[in-house]
Amino acid sequence: MKQKLIICLALCSNTLGTIISSYNTKRVYENNNNNNNNKNGRNILNDGLILKDRSFEKEIGLPTKDIALQKRKLAKPKSRQATRSNSTQPYLVVFGDSLSDNGNQGKPPSPDYWYGRYSNGPVWCEYFAHFNNYTVIDYAYAGATTVGYDKNGFLALKGSPTLPRQVDMYVEAFSDKYKSGALENDIVAFQAGSNNIVNNIINIIVGTADIQELAYDHISNVTMALKKINTFGYKKFLVFGIPSIAHTPLVNSISSYPLGNEIISLLSGKLNAVTDAFNNALNATVNTYNSKFPDEIDWMVYVDLYGLTQTLFTTDVIDNLLFKYPRTGCDIFNLFGKLVSSCVDSNDYGFMDNIHPSTRIHALLGIVVHKIIENPQFAISRDSLNELIVEYNLTEVSNTKNILFNNDTITTGKINVESYNIQSALDNIDKLVADKNKSVRL
Repeated sequence: MKQKLIICLALCSNTLGTIISSYNTKRVYENNNNNNNNKNGRNILNDGLILKDRSFEKEIGLPTKDIALQKRKLAKPKSRQATRSNSTQPYLVVFGDSLSDNGNQGKPPSPDYWYGRYSNGPVWCEYFAHFNNYTVIDYAYAGATTVGYDKNGFLALKGSPTLPRQVDMYVEAFSDKYKSGALENDIVAFQAGSNNIVNNIINIIVGTADIQELAYDHISNVTMALKKINTFGYKKFLVFGIPSIAHTPLVNSISSYPLGNEIISLLSGKLNAVTDAFNNALNATVNTYNSKFPDEIDWMVYVDLYGLTQTLFTTDVIDNLLFKYPRTGCDIFNLFGKLVSSCVDSNDYGFMDNIHPSTRIHALLGIVVHKIIENPQFAISRDSLNELIVEYNLTEVSNTKNILFNNDTITTGKINVESYNIQSALDNIDKLVADKNKSVRL
């Protein structure tokens, strides 16, 4: 076991460098003792809601930290269909990391990434918006975590605003601009937490990380950010769990090393344990909101990304998406963030790199979320995912042929969905607010 652990540490040190490079080749890790002020003089990393006082639990109904070890039980939310009394499009406001980033970080480390996205095409929220006729306002930022401090060896990624900080930025920009009732059909999506685990992977492997504490800090920050955006006026929420990191090329690539399969088993077990802790706590919080705060929210849905990725990669679903290399990344980076090799056609690969999925998988995720909103009884399963692949012809989704593409999309990056990143939202804030306020009946 000691030999396996030593090998695993060596391999993970190497793959961790790959992850860092896949977020941003020019960034470095540093703890929150260093200055990291934005143009407004505020500390992005430390501006997240870092909670040491546990008294807030009773106020918002947050479960105790022991909930992280309880068995997951999915919430049963209310009806989620929007009531549209006019032609104004509802907005999907997104906070998260690279899985949801539509161009905020803006510097993917390879030209194979598509117009600022960490994929080879549009990301899940844009597919969701297409099928539900929503406008996307996307504050998600590649590299984002839900916390921004040095804890148990955890190092936040410099320059990426935490999820709570993203909420702060949005509230600051749009404060006092919307009329009462303007947000009644809008949805807020929270998708983050994977980087909390990935950036702390060494300590998780060697057993020095306090998993319960990491999970509790994650859920504390997510919950307080939820409360802030709920107080702002939003009442419909999608809260994403953390996907199975164990099924990414980051882990799969270890199989080629000595004792590779045994190391994968060891590493997967540890990653799944911490992922379960995060997801159990998050889902319990969603249940708490739905049961204890029916007047404050319309509904809050837990999106089981772990269940989705487990089903996707442990059944024939991934094969039915017709990738030539379903478990492999297109671009390979070395420890120093330099691109070592790139594939000929990224559409042949299930991943763009060691951790970021292709746009075809994003399309599947977007449609799953669409179905969850459309039908509260929809359940993620092998059969339901395979049916969606056929129904929506997902094997044809690529970076050259896509349901979101216009005639000039390949050369301009403009899709048939209104999709704003942080900068374009600020540039068009008057229009976004005016369009939204039109929905309010006098």
